[in-house]
Amino acid sequence: MEQIKRIAATLTVQPRIPVISFDIYVAVTTLKKSISLILRVLTLSLLSTSAHDVFGQDIELLQLRRFENVSQTSWRDQIYYFPQFQEGTIIYQTGFKLNETLKLNYNIYHERMEFLGEEGDTLSIEANKEIKLIEIGSHLFYHDHKSGYYEILSTSSVSLAMQTKFRLGKTEGNDGLLPFETRGAAMACDRFYYKHASYFFIDVKEQLFKASKASVLKLFPENKSDIRAYLIEKPVDFTKKEDMIRLTNYCYQLDESRPAGNRTENSDANILVKLEAGKAFPSGTPEKLYRFPEFQEPKIMWSDNSISDYSAKMNYNFFTGKMVALNDNADTVEFKQWREAKTINLDGDVFYRDFKEGYMEIILHGPLALAVRNRFTLIDDREILEEAGMTDQANASLVSNGIPVVNYDRMYKLKKTYFFLNAKYQVFEANKLSLFKLLPMHKEAIIDYLNNNSVSFEDKDDLMNLITFCNQLYVK
Repeated sequence: MEQIKRIAATLTVQPRIPVISFDIYVAVTTLKKSISLILRVLTLSLLSTSAHDVFGQDIELLQLRRFENVSQTSWRDQIYYFPQFQEGTIIYQTGFKLNETLKLNYNIYHERMEFLGEEGDTLSIEANKEIKLIEIGSHLFYHDHKSGYYEILSTSSVSLAMQTKFRLGKTEGNDGLLPFETRGAAMACDRFYYKHASYFFIDVKEQLFKASKASVLKLFPENKSDIRAYLIEKPVDFTKKEDMIRLTNYCYQLDESRPAGNRTENSDANILVKLEAGKAFPSGTPEKLYRFPEFQEPKIMWSDNSISDYSAKMNYNFFTGKMVALNDNADTVEFKQWREAKTINLDGDVFYRDFKEGYMEIILHGPLALAVRNRFTLIDDREILEEAGMTDQANASLVSNGIPVVNYDRMYKLKKTYFFLNAKYQVFEANKLSLFKLLPMHKEAIIDYLNNNSVSFEDKDDLMNLITFCNQLYVK
């Protein structure tokens, strides 16, 4: 009995077939035939359309006649990447480079790498996982064992690659239905192909990303705002080789110039403090930790736009990023009424607190204001830490280093970050894209200014000159 139950459990129970009337059956059958006819007409209509109408541009369609082999066509030489086989070699995943040179060419139609044998016959290279790169003349091809070969067009931290294929555009002689195609096999219909190039990025882990706005922003995360602004200023067609090379070169320049940006922090770039093990706040060197040498008499503009003096002297703490006040016992305490305060004026220097970005000092006022946030941040450059003997911090994770109190010393550096503020005290990161958002009617004037002036968005003087120019645009 148990065995019967087990067998029965493996059987599929067939559902009862509903009984329908003959009239309904005829109506449903007629409807199916009508739909099938409409689909066939639409398919034929699409396939009879010109290459320009289908692909949005004039594309040369290459005809392969029924039962014809590609080697018999007038365009047989176009199936190869290069006009002639060229000397090249193979580089494997292990880094081993084949000493022997081969006469190589890439067969675009069959999507395989080929070489000339000793007898001059054409042979193909087996596309296995061990092959990483193939050099042909001055060209370099990256091999992915799943998706094929890609020519490397440029390389840095991220490489730009191009994959060229023959795509089936349409068929004739088989009622217009696109067949399941096997390359190299004869078929009882005419086939029309076109060459198509697609572009990809390859990261340091050798992962492939289809070239798009999303992928370039993902691969250059520290330069997102600059890249977004670039795409607005100089629109990129991700299907065009010239545009892709131009965009990638721009991203390379951003990557290379980023370390040099530290020059813009002037002498402050070298202000370092050490947080000793077991402590939550650095000891000594108070002049490094506060904005002013002495606590200042504050004047506060409240959220209702009223202005009043504050009873306790105040100062901005670079390490905590908070505004602190002296109480009656001369102890420092956090200013608790920051939610009701719009701005805090300390001896002529005005501070605004943004809920997201924290306190920032307004260094240039106007319809468009410029502000700077000064804050000590953990050093995460392993090389710098090891040179300073901070091996525990270098070896610890970012999460561990971020804990308020740890059992090892940590090193911090003073970092400046610049922001734009509009009349409503909305905060924007200082970059080109923010300017386009804030002054959309003056985008061309801003682009001209940036092209004619070497502006660093991390340099105080450059930004003050830029914002002065932008405020003049506001007046116009």
